[in-house]
Amino acid sequence: MDHFNSLSRDDLRKEVIKLLDIMSGGVKSKRILKSQQLRSMSTSELLTFIREHLQINQAEIRDIPLTLKEVFPFEDLIFSDYKETRKGIVRTTTYRDKSKDIHFHKYFDLFEKRGIEYYIRIITKIMNSFFEKNKNFVINDIRSDTSVKIYLKLEFRQMKDSQKEENFAVRSETKELCVGEDREEWYQHACQELMMNMENLQSRGSGWTISGINYLEMNQTMCHSPSGSSYMDLPKCINVKHCVINPKNNDDKCFMWSILAHLHPAKDHVSEIYNYTPYQNELNFGDLTFPMKIKDINKFEKMNDLVVNVVECTEKGQINPLRPSRGITADDSKVINLLYYENEEGNSHYSLIKNLDTLMNKRGEHQKKFCVRCHCSYNVNMNDKSRSNYHRHLEDCGKNKPVSHKLSKKTSVKFKNISNTQKHRYVIYADFESIIEKYQRALDNPKESWTTDVGKHIPAGFCVVVVDSYEKKYHDHWTGEYRGPLCGACNILKRKNTFIPVFFHNLKGYDSHLIISCPESTEFLKDYGIDIKNISSNTEKFISFSYHLPSESRNFYDRCEIRFLDSFSFMSSSLDKLVQNMCSDDMYITKDYYSYHNERPGDSEELEKFEIMQRKGVYPYEYMDSFKRFQETKLPNISSFFDMLNGKSCSTKDYLYAKLVWNKMNCKNLKDYAEIYMINDVLLLADVFENFRNLSLRVYELDPCWYFTSPGLAWDAMLRKTKVELEVLQDVEKYLMIEKGIRGGIVNAVKRYSKVNNKYTNTFDPSIPSNYLLYLNANNLYGWAMCQNLPTGDFQFETQSSIDILNDESLKIKDYIDYFKNLGKGCIFEVDLEYPKELHSKHNDFPLCPENVKIDKQTVKKLCNTLFDKEKYVIHYENLLQCLQLGLKIKKIHRILNFKESNWLAPYIEMNTNLRKQAKNEFEKHFFKLMNNSVFGKTMENVRERVDVRLVTDEDKIIKLASKPNYKRTIMYNKELSAVEMEKTNITLDKPIYVGFAILDLSKWLMYDFHYNVMQKKYGYQNVELCYQDTDSLIYDINTEDFYKDAEKDIDFQKYFDFSDYPKDHVLYSEENKKIVGKFKDELNGKIMTELLALKPKQYGFKTLDGEETKKSKGIKKNIVKNELSLDDYKHSLFNKTIIRKTQYTIRSVKHTIFTQCQNKVALNNSENSTEHKRYIIKDNHSTMAFGNVNIKPEVLGI
Repeated sequence: MDHFNSLSRDDLRKEVIKLLDIMSGGVKSKRILKSQQLRSMSTSELLTFIREHLQINQAEIRDIPLTLKEVFPFEDLIFSDYKETRKGIVRTTTYRDKSKDIHFHKYFDLFEKRGIEYYIRIITKIMNSFFEKNKNFVINDIRSDTSVKIYLKLEFRQMKDSQKEENFAVRSETKELCVGEDREEWYQHACQELMMNMENLQSRGSGWTISGINYLEMNQTMCHSPSGSSYMDLPKCINVKHCVINPKNNDDKCFMWSILAHLHPAKDHVSEIYNYTPYQNELNFGDLTFPMKIKDINKFEKMNDLVVNVVECTEKGQINPLRPSRGITADDSKVINLLYYENEEGNSHYSLIKNLDTLMNKRGEHQKKFCVRCHCSYNVNMNDKSRSNYHRHLEDCGKNKPVSHKLSKKTSVKFKNISNTQKHRYVIYADFESIIEKYQRALDNPKESWTTDVGKHIPAGFCVVVVDSYEKKYHDHWTGEYRGPLCGACNILKRKNTFIPVFFHNLKGYDSHLIISCPESTEFLKDYGIDIKNISSNTEKFISFSYHLPSESRNFYDRCEIRFLDSFSFMSSSLDKLVQNMCSDDMYITKDYYSYHNERPGDSEELEKFEIMQRKGVYPYEYMDSFKRFQETKLPNISSFFDMLNGKSCSTKDYLYAKLVWNKMNCKNLKDYAEIYMINDVLLLADVFENFRNLSLRVYELDPCWYFTSPGLAWDAMLRKTKVELEVLQDVEKYLMIEKGIRGGIVNAVKRYSKVNNKYTNTFDPSIPSNYLLYLNANNLYGWAMCQNLPTGDFQFETQSSIDILNDESLKIKDYIDYFKNLGKGCIFEVDLEYPKELHSKHNDFPLCPENVKIDKQTVKKLCNTLFDKEKYVIHYENLLQCLQLGLKIKKIHRILNFKESNWLAPYIEMNTNLRKQAKNEFEKHFFKLMNNSVFGKTMENVRERVDVRLVTDEDKIIKLASKPNYKRTIMYNKELSAVEMEKTNITLDKPIYVGFAILDLSKWLMYDFHYNVMQKKYGYQNVELCYQDTDSLIYDINTEDFYKDAEKDIDFQKYFDFSDYPKDHVLYSEENKKIVGKFKDELNGKIMTELLALKPKQYGFKTLDGEETKKSKGIKKNIVKNELSLDDYKHSLFNKTIIRKTQYTIRSVKHTIFTQCQNKVALNNSENSTEHKRYIIKDNHSTMAFGNVNIKPEVLGI
């Protein structure tokens, strides 16, 4: 501002005019001055105007910084983006680093020369300087007129091996800033959090060094601070329990009086303040003010060395964790439990809870002990034994977020959704088409990793098809027609539909963004009082969302729900593939449309159009980059149909089809062609999904329209067909124990390079030992596991006395398990296991008992096969027996959970398998496979991963939600719609996860059994090496003269394999085990694999004798892997330790705005960081050892 202070009033006017000219040219200025206003302004007013514009309009100078810098010589380092909506309720300000003064690259060598600790100290110094330069900008942008929930986010770049660069982001914890609080203190603390989080990221991935800063972002949302004040009466349901001391204070210090009531218990009149006034100076409140805010209790705890736990009470008396203390330990007698209550008028009050157990217990029920942290209950008195269980619970509880664990009121899971057997009458199918507004941007250095937006998707049109499924077959609540004989309960359940489903194919990934981001749509919903509800994976991915119309009358349309669903969640294939799997006779909706719209129904023209439109169309997505394109009167040339996303040119056949459609459908311009393409897409989608519905109704008597995803549909179909009743666990300890034992699929790159030498190859050398590479896959691995005995209920912990006997080895484990198996029961064990060192060589390739572990101090937890001893390992009894049979030893049994079991799921799996064999077409084959595979997903449902994202159009509701202690953040989608993300305060543990646990463990049992008891038994562990493994697949390197002759001569060996896909003239061809679950199939069907490269999990490739290459690289699109990577690239990366990047195009949404992005991404990377591979890499660069192997020196791991 010094430059402007020296100017005269007239010169200042000229500078302001310059500013306004620039703003009108490229910036949507927040303030526009009229000429008469400008003339009347004094010098001080002109300076104030300039100063305000330097702050307010910083957001919009991003694209013209050089022009503005010529006019305004302010700080070179910082340019900020500023967004504000909803009368300033939500503000997001972004501070971008435009400076060239910070050179991180020159510090890269410090990482290698001086170590990570020294490097972090240097980077910390640089970052502190960066934060200091930002400080005044950030602090000045923080609202001072109201309380806000606020956090900082820092996005920066990190480089690895001087080549691989990626963006990373860290954020500070969301904090509350009240009016008058020290903004600078908050900023310093938030910056420290960012630095700490950066250091954590740095240490988790060895070799990463910071290469640049993208931006610092501040998010703030208005809120009202929850606090307690003067006396108020509590709900009757709380008072009748006589376990709460409610201070009768006239001041706003109810928090202080409640604390003193705990520290100095009164004998009589416990609610009267005079009992505690003598002690009020004992507590140190420092600079804290009253009424005490929830967020200030942390400071109070530190200043007074106390542990304060706060729970909230609803009007109905429900108790939820509000602010669990971090200082909670097993000795809960030191915890001060406070009750926070807020009435309908918004007044709030703290009270002292004398006994949390009494408060939580229900009248008339057996008295329970409750966990202070998560409110889990125990049906025991706290004697020495049960206190030990409580200590163990807190150990497990501390690993999860502090949420209240609610047990379900239902006692079993069984089929109850009778209404879902009714076919939905009205179903809507829809689709959007967009233009892609291109960005003219130069691509960055191909030797670095980067992502840049190259196009923005703008909706250009939509199509809707409504299907009426009404059939006059039985009494219907819509029409009054006779339905058929139904019992009273079923008749009530089969009421009319209260929602209309609207299906988009890939709603979650595309169409939802166009709907959510549209401000006009949101404004319409707001004007008519229509609520939006959603089920989401995160703030960008909506599984479903719905519009709830007002319910002011009994009229159906006043209380209808419009439910948006994703057909891709049921049929996870492209529409093109789905249509190809259909028969012409099944496309009745498409046929009816062209019949209805034909001037002479039934003539040859109608049939010709229908014949033409039985496939998905061809559309020039990339070519349609503006609305002007729709006016073009000719079909674009074939090159305009290039598919940039898949790197695919339009075939001559497809282009001729596009020309046929243009001519036969009488297209005058591209607008006509786009409309026909879009209409036909929706018609075909309707046909596909209606066939899906009809098949589901015919086989399972369930309509998919009632469900959100295929796992929900398959789960209900299974319950309906099997009539099974699964117990809902009513003991949190049992749930937590099983939860601890859930481990997913195993993926390992074990032997990173192999090459064959056998008589079937052209390069066979008889002087070198013969070997074979064999790629095996277990037929429907999870399907096999689902056919075994699985838990159903009657879960009981074994008594400690029985466990002590087992630990003393007076009764063998096998005898114990056999005893329960004879009773139709199984067991889950929690044990300490010893992995004897003499087994390390034999088990090195495929160690038993995988676990989620940190290999060293610099990694996150990963599922690894290690040779370490196991502590408190939760394992299925079949797997434990297998471990003992293969040489592991039990050191100690901690707990045993017994249960009833049977093969209740097998009939359903077998039914679908048989139906698949009888399928008339590919569509039905895929359907029955889906209905088997989807059941497993439902058994693994993790309620902890559910998010609480609320779509809000009301400003007051945003403030109300932001005022809650579990508020996380607010994201603006458009000027009328925001997403408010909340931390969950309670979860209901009502899923039969014990089924998923059993399926996962049993599937691992089969893979281990095949490896140790089939392959190693056949060849000896020295002659069979596991090269690569991925859940249900194994790639072996076998030292033998002829694998095929080995199998031909050994009938017992053959029984483990399915050779039905071998050529019929092959010596091993047999249909005896065709498609039998659990049998192992040669993925190459007898072809000879000649070479294998497995760089790391999910990144491998191999070549067969005919020269064909198969390559995989997770995160890289299939077309790039297929067309632009060769096996030589894999080999070069492995042996030369190089990084290979490839450019690919993807679609991604940012706050529901869709962009086409160009990514230059690492496709192959032979990193020396062994923890990325989950195994220790030996110096030859292709052999590995399992961590925990006795041959690995501890200092190598840094442990």
